[in-house]
Amino acid sequence: MKRQTVALYGGSFDPPHMVHLLATTYVLHALPVEEVWWIPVWKHAFESKSDLTPYSQRLEMCHLAIGEMGPQVRISEVEREMGGVNRTIDTVEHLQHTFPHLGFRIVIGTDVLQERHLWKEFDRLVELAPPIILGRTDYPCPDGFEASPPFPNMNSTSIRNSLQQGRDLKGQVPLEVEKYIREKNLYLETERT
Repeated sequence: MKRQTVALYGGSFDPPHMVHLLATTYVLHALPVEEVWWIPVWKHAFESKSDLTPYSQRLEMCHLAIGEMGPQVRISEVEREMGGVNRTIDTVEHLQHTFPHLGFRIVIGTDVLQERHLWKEFDRLVELAPPIILGRTDYPCPDGFEASPPFPNMNSTSIRNSLQQGRDLKGQVPLEVEKYIREKNLYLETERT
């Protein structure tokens, strides 16, 4: 019997935005996977990205973002459960040990693929959880990889900056996420990288 395949979509999700939802829909409907698990990072391995909104708030925003997507999309708290700074390879190995009946693939964008030399055991990761590479506008796919058609170049940093400058978020984040952000007055502190 064929093993069920789960796509692992990790990220800061600070905040989750519409391209995260578009990418999830693409992976579910264009590729042979049965589920997509969003994995909010517990502590970022790269120091330049370590200034995160508290995990509980990012987790809540993820739940709000995927609320209408159905049972094929879940949130995994594996990195919180593991504790400390987790590298993707560590998370994948932990999940494979915990769920030996599942096959895993990781979802990464061509923007992140440019940083693969910084990842722990990237070549081993590719063997354990073959990547699903999402094209990103302005980030060409490196040789030796194949990417999806490009997704819009939206990112959480620009959304946070828009909020700090009092700009409208219409169409950038799910409505329930925007409501939560405004209720909690998130991202109004000084600019982060």
